Amino acid sequence: MTTLALKTSRLTPAPADNEVTERPVKIDVQGLSFFYGQQEALHDISIQIRANLVTAFIGPSGCGKSTFLRTLNRMNDVIPGARVEGKVRIGGRDIYGADVDVVGLGAVWAWCSRS
Repeated sequence: MTTLALKTSRLTPAPADNEVTERPVKIDVQGLSFFYGQQEALHDISIQIRANLVTAFIGPSGCGKSTFLRTLNRMNDVIPGARVEGKVRIGGRDIYGADVDVVGLGAVWAWCSRS
């Protein structure tokens, strides 16, 4: 006879509001809009993602979740006619700045993942 053992884990309660606002902002998106040619896929998104918290993006297929995530690592750069407006700062650095080496963004992400 085979038995199945289930492992349970204790969920950590969500931090209080004041604990959340004390955590540093790691990803700061302000007024982000994204276009595939003339078609606007994302409109005026602003969000601050703080350190050491789980953030989830949920919604129906085609609502822009993946497009938004691709703006955070500039994967949309390879799409002909794609265009970004607004600011995306990771670890305080504007990842769409003229001086940013796209290949070097991995280092920015590595720094950002540190607590």
